[in-house]
Amino acid sequence: MQTWPSTLPEWEQPYSDQQTDQFISFSTDTGPGKQRKRYTGEPRQISVGLTVNGTQRQTLDDLYSGGDFEHNDPKDDTLQQFRFQQAPQYKLIAGGATPADRVYKTELKLFRLP
Repeated sequence: MQTWPSTLPEWEQPYSDQQTDQFISFSTDTGPGKQRKRYTGEPRQISVGLTVNGTQRQTLDDLYSGGDFEHNDPKDDTLQQFRFQQAPQYKLIAGGATPADRVYKTELKLFRLP
């Protein structure tokens, strides 16, 4: 299991944190519909911002390519597993003489796995 690279900055605040819908609903022929839990854990969707330079961008792309990773959960500071919900999207905020000197802003959309 990968861990959050020490060469990447920590997640910026504020961040958003939302528990995913854990119920699935079924309609019935008569009466109210029924519900059951989709899963027993507590997966959550987390969006965090990062400001990275060109070298850190490559590190983040490598982390994305490697799959799940471990990081401290901002909710309770326990080490948890996270998965990218989508690939990082970068916005160039400062140019540089070389690609490594350029500065990017990105927002990561993640799942905290149960």
